[in-house]
Amino acid sequence: MSSGRPTIHAYVAAKAGLHGLTRSTAAELGRHGITVNAIVPGYFATELNTALMSDEAFTRWVETRTPAGRWAQPEELGGAVVFLASDAPPTSTDMYWPLTAGYRFRSDLRTASQEKFPPGSAATSAKTG
Repeated sequence: MSSGRPTIHAYVAAKAGLHGLTRSTAAELGRHGITVNAIVPGYFATELNTALMSDEAFTRWVETRTPAGRWAQPEELGGAVVFLASDAPPTSTDMYWPLTAGYRFRSDLRTASQEKFPPGSAATSAKTG
């Protein structure tokens, strides 16, 4: 789950809400044989992230904090989607599956609240809406 990160309060709150919704619906629907899981993507190269991807300082920040050294591509979510949509995980429920290109497991063990985004980068500008 996202921990405290500066300037993106609404985003962090929404992710925490998704985690809670996944847990509560899994608990409620499990007795009916319905599994409930969430795929939680990290830094993916999508239209929504265009401003961040065009920010060279922020892109370097992402690249140095993921083992793959790059933004993930949307098609890389396919395997997880197929797995969760199949009959393979009948008892896999309440999964909050972070697909972050290894961002959560980066070698520098600073917490997200200690992260310093590049000064002047798009990441330091709060957007709400």
